[in-house]
Amino acid sequence: MICVDGGAGLLAALPEVYPQTPVQRCWAHKIRNVLGKVRLVDQKGVKRSLHAVMNAPDIAKARAAARRFADRWEEAYPKAVKCLRDDIDELLTCFRYKTEKERKRVRTTNAIERRFREVRRRTRPMGVFQDKTSMDRILFAVFIHENRSQGVNAPFLLTQTF
Repeated sequence: MICVDGGAGLLAALPEVYPQTPVQRCWAHKIRNVLGKVRLVDQKGVKRSLHAVMNAPDIAKARAAARRFADRWEEAYPKAVKCLRDDIDELLTCFRYKTEKERKRVRTTNAIERRFREVRRRTRPMGVFQDKTSMDRILFAVFIHENRSQGVNAPFLLTQTF
């Protein structure tokens, strides 16, 4: 499974490159997109309705919550409801995982974006790299650190002879 935001280029490339890979649309991005189509006064209620879909205990209840969302908000915010409906199948891919803990880990691109923020934070002060290998090393070190902080071990040890 691959989790993606709404980038059109990536979404177009995935079926070509990984035709059998299930796609999970990022809930964080989708919630922001839907809320962008809603008046400020209603955003809290709309967000609660979206969370009912995202946090449902199983896919059947998630689909039922999505129907309730549409019934509740369609008249006032048809564009917001369409925004959810257009991607509902890919938003619910995470329900292939049985536990809420597993689903929570795969339903957004936040973990990926957090890693890239950390890479930028570490590499900006360096300015220029001697060669490709020096860049590879810093990236590898950042990702190893981030993986360890999540309890994931490195596939191999990084050494000076890497």
